[in-house]
Amino acid sequence: MDTTLPTNTSIAKEADSVEEEKNADYNTVKPADQVKESKIKYTIMSEDLPIDITATELDFCGMRIGKIEGLEKCVHLKKLFFRQNLIKTIEGLQNCNELEELELYDNKIQVIEGISHMTKMRILDLSFNVISKIENLEGLVNLEKIYILSNKIKKIENIPKFEKLTFFDAGSNKISEIENMENIWQIKDLCFAKNKIKEMKNLDIFVNLESLALSANHISKIAGLSKLKKLRELQLAENQLTCIEGLDELENLRTLDFSYNQISSLKGMENLKNLEEFWINANKLEIFDDLNLLAHNRKLNTVYLGGNPVADFPGYRQKLTELLPNVEQIDSWLINQKITVKFGGGSKQ
Repeated sequence: MDTTLPTNTSIAKEADSVEEEKNADYNTVKPADQVKESKIKYTIMSEDLPIDITATELDFCGMRIGKIEGLEKCVHLKKLFFRQNLIKTIEGLQNCNELEELELYDNKIQVIEGISHMTKMRILDLSFNVISKIENLEGLVNLEKIYILSNKIKKIENIPKFEKLTFFDAGSNKISEIENMENIWQIKDLCFAKNKIKEMKNLDIFVNLESLALSANHISKIAGLSKLKKLRELQLAENQLTCIEGLDELENLRTLDFSYNQISSLKGMENLKNLEEFWINANKLEIFDDLNLLAHNRKLNTVYLGGNPVADFPGYRQKLTELLPNVEQIDSWLINQKITVKFGGGSKQ
């Protein structure tokens, strides 16, 4: 029986051997993201998909495509759709000079590139990607609509002069200020919903604007709308508004959404003679007699005031039907339904 005790040297060698085995095992294990990536089965366009080179429209939605390729001979393409794929780079479109509509909604694109030669492009959808900067749009001189919502954009910049652009949607980004948009002053629809905007400024240039969406921001004061005389729809839900103001010049307004704010009075709507739809649910309206202020808005056909203390008063809906001769819906109630008003122990329909 060998009773020799192990020396420090033998212990050290054994430890080194164990450590080498651990390192060997570690080096053979892929990082989690690599393992996840390796499990993804990509569709290879040039091998797995039949591509009609004579087509004017191709739809590759939801096909797990990781790379745009195989379109070199598709010189007649006018519409191309890649919704819900795994594309990281805009490439392989150098011969698609006739393209008018390109949809890359819900992919993994990080940079706007590879499209500046498409002078006939009218509609561009880059929504739901991971783009952090607006850039490389200079050649799209015929662009009419651009969708860049749900990306990681923090600043509006590098907007070329798009004389035909009418629609701009940058909702659900990280934008804190409306700025650098002088080159597209003529647009009719503008969306900055669900961003980080605190002030309504630099809006006076949009004299043709018909729809403005600023819901789900950090706005505490309505301002900068006096020159938007063509505005028909204004969305300011889910902000920090406490009063209605700055609307005196908006005589063409048809739809107004103030839901989920902290507004306590209906004062400030006197000039909205053409208003048809009004959402102010989930605010702090408490005074029943304030409902009389809506008498100025006789064209209203849809009114939402639910979630306010005033909506708990008996006869609340009956009062609105008397004030508004054209009303068709109050909250979820259609006016052709019977309204029951409770008085003491009895009721009246």
